[in-house]
Amino acid sequence: MALLLGVAGLVPMIAGTAGAVTYTFLNLPVVAGKLISYQLVYSNSLLSFMGAIHWGLAMTNYSRLKGNADHSTLQYIASVVPCVISSVALTLHPFYSLITVMSGFVGVFLFDIYADKKGMVPEWYMRLRTLLTLLVILLLGITFILCSLPPYDEEYHRRRLLALKRSSEMKSNEALPQQK
Repeated sequence: MALLLGVAGLVPMIAGTAGAVTYTFLNLPVVAGKLISYQLVYSNSLLSFMGAIHWGLAMTNYSRLKGNADHSTLQYIASVVPCVISSVALTLHPFYSLITVMSGFVGVFLFDIYADKKGMVPEWYMRLRTLLTLLVILLLGITFILCSLPPYDEEYHRRRLLALKRSSEMKSNEALPQQK
């Protein structure tokens, strides 16, 4: 069930990346802007949720290892940091917000690896977390790259192709032997 819900949670991320595609290749800035904004808000909420998992585990003093030390203070701290990162990211320009939230997901993932080694998360958790985190970072990364490119402009590309054609014609004319 966790896998099904986790994959379903990727739908808004996919929609945001689709928005970046419409911006870059179809030049539909209004549609793209809404989808990308939705992806940013959703990814920040998702990042906060990832922290909340550790809050819940700390509240129950969860440990899969017998005789494991109490890590609840560390988990409480780790549970709040993603929310703070998300709050800051939402105040930034979308370009910087994407970088910030991707960094947040990487940071939480690194803590999850540590938590897994210390037995602070269920045994199955990292298999699910690794898949979902990689997909989230991939989708956010694609959005970031596509939004960094200029939008597709058909008229610009038509002029550019015409200029290249003229340039190649001039070069081929220069290669012809001169008649005396």
